[in-house]
Amino acid sequence: KSMMQQCFSAACLLAVVCLALKLMQSSAVNAAQETEIQRLRKLLEPDDMAASRGGAPNTTIALGPPPGPQVVLPRGITAVVIQIGANLDPPQPPAAEHVAVVAVEPVLQTAVRMKGMNHPRMFVVTAAVSDFAGLATFYSLGGRGASSSLARPSVQGDTQFRGRNWKRAQKGFRQSQLVPVVRGDQFLAAFRHLRVQRLITDMQGHDFATIKSMGSLLREVETLKSEVYCGTQQTYDGVNNSFVPFQNYVASMGFRLRADPCRGRNKEADAEWDRI
Repeated sequence: KSMMQQCFSAACLLAVVCLALKLMQSSAVNAAQETEIQRLRKLLEPDDMAASRGGAPNTTIALGPPPGPQVVLPRGITAVVIQIGANLDPPQPPAAEHVAVVAVEPVLQTAVRMKGMNHPRMFVVTAAVSDFAGLATFYSLGGRGASSSLARPSVQGDTQFRGRNWKRAQKGFRQSQLVPVVRGDQFLAAFRHLRVQRLITDMQGHDFATIKSMGSLLREVETLKSEVYCGTQQTYDGVNNSFVPFQNYVASMGFRLRADPCRGRNKEADAEWDRI
């Protein structure tokens, strides 16, 4: 063989070896990630003993059709505060012992940390809620996964948060996860035997779609707080979370807005309503 042919053969062999090593490394990483996911899921399984009080029987609430997520509440709980998209900042259970907090958080690593807060009346549900049911890709975005969403970032969102690494998954987080999704009406119907004192949504663009999917069940919520987009704000692709149609819909369901959250500015803001 000529010198050129020998070099070409050696280069091809080196490329094949490098590719094989890269595939082996990728396979090992995927296997490690899968093992970690299974470990996290085990930590998040409903704990009947932890939820019980003095031997009293618990109530298992199925959030949608099987094999969907569940939450196990102790007997004596008659009211709930629900936050969908809790991240690491869920509301703390009030002093009244008949009220529990249900915190919905799809990102496994964040949900495990939240469960580690270990309040006896805080219950973590690892799922997403939207206007459809099934499985979907959930994107881990921002520090602690705080900007994670079922939607991808928009060009406007990318420009607005440039320099904050908001599109990168934090160390220890997967860039995306396949998560169970519960439709809004199925989710809220699971709590019909309880008072829903307060419903909070912080869903990175999916708030309005989820609230609409709850239909007439929304009228059973006493107070509502949701993230809305003011003006031309559009942080994520393919979502409609604009304040004006949001406000019109919630008002038609019998709620009164506490105060204008936008005040003429383009931004994300929290709007609050009380049932009339």
